[in-house]
Amino acid sequence: MEKPSSQLRRKVPLDKSIPKLYNKTPKPSPGPGPRERRGSSPPRLILPSFPKPRRFSFGLNNSENQAIMNAMEALLDWLAQQVHVPSPHAIREYLSKFPDIMDVIPQAIDAAKRHFPEAQIVADVYQDPEIDDQYLVLYVRLEHYVDSFMERLENAEAEFLNQLAGKSGWIQLIADYHKPGETL
Repeated sequence: MEKPSSQLRRKVPLDKSIPKLYNKTPKPSPGPGPRERRGSSPPRLILPSFPKPRRFSFGLNNSENQAIMNAMEALLDWLAQQVHVPSPHAIREYLSKFPDIMDVIPQAIDAAKRHFPEAQIVADVYQDPEIDDQYLVLYVRLEHYVDSFMERLENAEAEFLNQLAGKSGWIQLIADYHKPGETL
């Protein structure tokens, strides 16, 4: 018969289970020898200081939420004038989760349009089918893909990637190798 898991746990005195959180009390110098220290006081627990709980919600207040929503709607209107947006609701949902990337989107679109003036740019949200990950994607669609395509794509992306550092969302500039105007 197996023992319950609570009986399988090794009983370790608290002062030895997490040694990094304990410090010995300061000893007077010069102190007694090692054998004489056995009767000394037990180690002191040193806890990290945690902030005191606040009485208000950590969320945004209504006026801040409204300002973000207004900025998001203005960005989506602008985005629809600049690029093809097949799923505005998906982009709206993504930006509501990651509003800190809204200031990078115009830079990314500007870089894509400068490096690919002949391309159709499609803004959408990519959902990884294997893991729970999604990001804003700007697809570059060309009639003909030439050898310099990847180099141009990397140069365009380099113009805005640094702006994504420290942001919670992500923007990827890639090709889906569909023809301009092609629907999926």
